[in-house]
Amino acid sequence: MATTMEKDDTGMVEGILQTIADLAGAKEPIIRLLLSMLFSYVLAAILRSVLHGFPATLKHIYFIVTGLALAYFNYGYGTIHSLGAILVNYVMLLVIGGTPISALLSLVGNLGYLVGAYYYMSTDDYDVNWTTPHCVLTLRLIGLAWDLYDGNKPESRQSKEQKSICIRTPPSPLEILGYCYYFGGFFVGPQFPIRRYYDFVNDRLLDNSEGKPSDSVRPALIRLGHASLYISLSVFIAPYYTNEYLLSDEFLNETSFWYKLFVVAIWGEFKLWHYCSAWLISEGVCILSGITYEGRDATGAPNWKGCNNVRISQLESAVTLRQVIAAFNINTNVWVARYVYKRLKFLGNKVISQAVTLLFLAVWHGYYIGYYICFFFELIIVQFELQWESVMAKTGLSKYYHHPVLAVPLWIFKRFYTMLFMGYPLVSFVFLQWYRIVQIYSSVYFCGHVLFLLIWPLLYHFVLRPSLRKSSKTTDPANSTKDGNAPVEEKKKEL
Repeated sequence: MATTMEKDDTGMVEGILQTIADLAGAKEPIIRLLLSMLFSYVLAAILRSVLHGFPATLKHIYFIVTGLALAYFNYGYGTIHSLGAILVNYVMLLVIGGTPISALLSLVGNLGYLVGAYYYMSTDDYDVNWTTPHCVLTLRLIGLAWDLYDGNKPESRQSKEQKSICIRTPPSPLEILGYCYYFGGFFVGPQFPIRRYYDFVNDRLLDNSEGKPSDSVRPALIRLGHASLYISLSVFIAPYYTNEYLLSDEFLNETSFWYKLFVVAIWGEFKLWHYCSAWLISEGVCILSGITYEGRDATGAPNWKGCNNVRISQLESAVTLRQVIAAFNINTNVWVARYVYKRLKFLGNKVISQAVTLLFLAVWHGYYIGYYICFFFELIIVQFELQWESVMAKTGLSKYYHHPVLAVPLWIFKRFYTMLFMGYPLVSFVFLQWYRIVQIYSSVYFCGHVLFLLIWPLLYHFVLRPSLRKSSKTTDPANSTKDGNAPVEEKKKEL
């Protein structure tokens, strides 16, 4: 009878969740994830009001129990994968310690397990299952191994950043489990080093000297409000430009080229809203918990940006893809810069280092070709922007960006360019498989490919760059004449 009642209760919960999902036009696993992240505010409030001042051990246990419960609510027995990965990594660090071998084993082992999981669990669409938080966990465990490795290097070989976040001894079982299952960062991030977690559970991240809970309620609710705005916009506006619409006959065959570009730009903006809403909810939980405290700013106000993952004003006003990247998924970008890009200095080439870093990100996301196309485009569009800005500066045309008459129309043009060529790579990222991606790209005549892979490289390398070099040589003082008739060196020979 008990078993029957449990099944009935489970079925009732699933029915309620499915009803909510149908009303919201979302998948049931996404509703579970959203409810879990919202419930984390309750858990953060309990931590702040009830457990504040208690020993770190009790907080570790609290994070482990609540984190496992939320994981089980979302992924059932799939939770065993995260638990197993954490324990395996703990044993590895305990046995091998902070050595190059442990760092490399963590990188290869965790990333390999994640990619294998993607392959085993994948369907024909974007999936929300236990691999969703596992990709966050993968970076956390890799970073932990590298922090221990850095802490066991001679101080002379440690960078300033490494000195501030490295650890010298492996964490205890409770510490590593609490660090990984902390409800504020388990599902979608943000990433933060274990040193910050240590400071957090030992009440060293407080905005007061009296040992009272930090005044973090208002800033947390502000981030939750920002997330609610993004969700509302997504619910009421985004349905007009869905994934299905981009694959429909109406869009592919019955609309004009320019309208298609407009749709890709708007659709890409809506997609960013989905990610931003999840990150802002999670960031609000972290602020309420207190883990994001960064001291006080220049005005003396508390700084809660320690786990900031989205700079909203910069993101929504960006006029280059580089500005979008700097304002979007900030903690993941910091993580890959710290543990991948900066460790590739031995290659001696920034572009190659950027390419390898983006390849790592593509592998981390999965094996679908769409991820690799997306990050490849990110690399070449960033290079285009750098080259374009160089040309504008050398020709003096950049001064017109701020001309009173041209400033506003130029800003509108650059904003649309940014939205379009943010949405263009996202087509690959979202639709994943080539047979879907090619339908959309072919409908806009592969304009992004033509511009960034054909027209601009030919124009820059064979026309603009040579002419700029020639121009700089003719204006070089070393080649100027004393009397307008002969170069300096020829005058010297005459003398």
